[in-house]
Amino acid sequence: MVKNNFYDEFPPEIDNLRDQAQELAKKRGDCFERSQQAFKSGDKAKAKELSDEGKKYDQEMIECNKKAANLIFKLNNSDKNLPVHEIDLHGLFVEESKGFVEERIKLCKQKNIDALIVIVGRGNHSIDKIPKIKPAIEELVNTHGIEYKMNEPNPGCISLLFKKGAQIPAYGNKPAESSAPATDAAPAATSRSISGSRDINKKSHSKGNCIIC
Repeated sequence: MVKNNFYDEFPPEIDNLRDQAQELAKKRGDCFERSQQAFKSGDKAKAKELSDEGKKYDQEMIECNKKAANLIFKLNNSDKNLPVHEIDLHGLFVEESKGFVEERIKLCKQKNIDALIVIVGRGNHSIDKIPKIKPAIEELVNTHGIEYKMNEPNPGCISLLFKKGAQIPAYGNKPAESSAPATDAAPAATSRSISGSRDINKKSHSKGNCIIC
């Protein structure tokens, strides 16, 4: 089962949606493979039929993952009453995480919020224990040209600074007004801008390659 920082396991509804998505991905792959075989054998009508069936499974898979992502995000954010300047991505796939961060960046700018703490995790739930969400969000932030601090306020976070001289907000369900200056308390903290982006694993869950933080 998919796990996160705050719960031993997600509710059955979420696990079921993820399981359904995986099954649909298998069916989609099978249809596409058979479609190619039919095309090579000269049966173009059958190839198209199987291709259309595969596309149907693909759309259903996307919908299942979307529902699961929304439930996970609500569980980790709204249900925990996290402030606007904090966003928790635990349990989400990479592309899902990027979408939620994009939305939150827009919201922060609309509300004139100076900084955003993105909780990306340390990669403990990745299959190979290597962080996937962290480098993906770093690349996203670089694309926007936003200054950021890695590993602040802790190694599982990235702090985005929307204004020059912005301070990292207090962390852990505290109001944004209680901001505190960035310190060197967390290890390997670095401040960066768009000086360069990094190559990351861009496998998309829409292609059946699910990656979590």
